[in-house]
Amino acid sequence: MNTNNNKLRIHITIYSSTLNSDMIMLKSKKSSIIKNIPSQRKNVYLSKLKNTKKVIRVKIVNIYGRRIEIDKEVYKSGWLVFPRHRYAAGVVLFGKFGIVSAPSLPSTSALFVPLDLPIIHLLDVVVDDFY
Repeated sequence: MNTNNNKLRIHITIYSSTLNSDMIMLKSKKSSIIKNIPSQRKNVYLSKLKNTKKVIRVKIVNIYGRRIEIDKEVYKSGWLVFPRHRYAAGVVLFGKFGIVSAPSLPSTSALFVPLDLPIIHLLDVVVDDFY
């Protein structure tokens, strides 16, 4: 995500504390911490982020090789996350059409997660992205 010609990078680290409890830390710089949550609360944090307006539930209408057609107009890049199959594929959407990084998709309904949300590493999914 670019803001005022500055690149914003978010680093996600998982570490164990001295009391043997796992913590998840979201950082934007070396000194600024965005979010520091215990890993037991990970599902609550993810469900709140999934319920925001940025995460969109889309339905795939047609698949033409690596091009797809969806039911909503979205002009962003991000991931199509299939929660039941624990799979995420990189996608660039322009209107109702888009290009997917995966040659085959497991189902026709998915969650679209944009690039500016730092939750893809917190999900237990296999990521297939553009390289």
